[in-house]
Amino acid sequence: MFDNFDNDFNEIPMTDAEIKSHKKTFSNLCFSLLAYWLIIEVVAIIVSFILGNYAPNVLKNYNVNLFISLTIQYAIAFPIFYLMLKKIPETVQIEKRKLKFREFAKYTLIVCFAMYVGNTISSVLIDTVQNLLGKTPENQVNTLLDNTNVIISVTLAGIIGPIFEEIMFRKLLVKKLMPYGDLVAIIFPSLLFALFHQNLYQMFYAFLIGASLSYVYIKSGKIIYTMILHVFINLFFGVIPSIVIGSFDYQAFVELFNSENVEAITDFVMANLGALLFIAIYDLVYYGLAIGGAVIFGINIRKVILNKGTVKFPKGTAADIIFFNIGTILLIATLVLMTAINTFS
Repeated sequence: MFDNFDNDFNEIPMTDAEIKSHKKTFSNLCFSLLAYWLIIEVVAIIVSFILGNYAPNVLKNYNVNLFISLTIQYAIAFPIFYLMLKKIPETVQIEKRKLKFREFAKYTLIVCFAMYVGNTISSVLIDTVQNLLGKTPENQVNTLLDNTNVIISVTLAGIIGPIFEEIMFRKLLVKKLMPYGDLVAIIFPSLLFALFHQNLYQMFYAFLIGASLSYVYIKSGKIIYTMILHVFINLFFGVIPSIVIGSFDYQAFVELFNSENVEAITDFVMANLGALLFIAIYDLVYYGLAIGGAVIFGINIRKVILNKGTVKFPKGTAADIIFFNIGTILLIATLVLMTAINTFS
């Protein structure tokens, strides 16, 4: 499977020094991400310890906790990550071009299709885990949205978060990996992006969306397009429906609907008519976007052109260079472990 990364096999074998150099590139890239993750965790522990001793009431406020967490990520960990990543040279420039509205709309539909497919895979996997363990893994996204107010949800989860993620995983990581070809520059950062979510609910659609956005960035050279798409995805598929569902007791409605008590169902529907109408319309739009994306994807999949990189992997060496280096091994092992803890704890 990993032989697919061998972009246009090089008939001249790489020297040991060249292989070591390329392994170091991937290792340093992953060490930068690992440092980013460690800084967030360590600083969060220190801040929690200080506040727990001197201002314990602060930790009881979920919104304050979220603000502190994001401040650590973006004001402390991200600059260090950026400085570490700068040591990796950028030898390929992405050509910038303006996307026509029709082309951008096409990419939007495909990203929505990717979201739907990823959600479907996650749902099947979550049901499997639930049947095996007898419990449902915590959905960290729902926990976040359920415990924050509307303004914070929209601002942080809907806008600021996606913008920083696009800078990290598309503008910085994709550009660093362009010498290895479009396929590597799309798949590898998307894999790391998926693992960085550290939960089964988001992992699969994060990978598929990440791959779609990476492709858009490579073809346009403008990060603003992927930022807009990512913000749209987070708002439309996450924040907005969560706000609407949170405006009434959705679980009570589900239980009431299953009870087949027509009078009680009617009273509940009339009392929450606006929110229920929104959900019905939202579902129609959601499936419409997914179906439209599936059609566009099917029509255009054979038209996809992935450029070869300037670095030609000798046949059978790509997996070794990309994955079997100390930085990649440590990062992936750490993120897989955290995903397992979040899933099974």
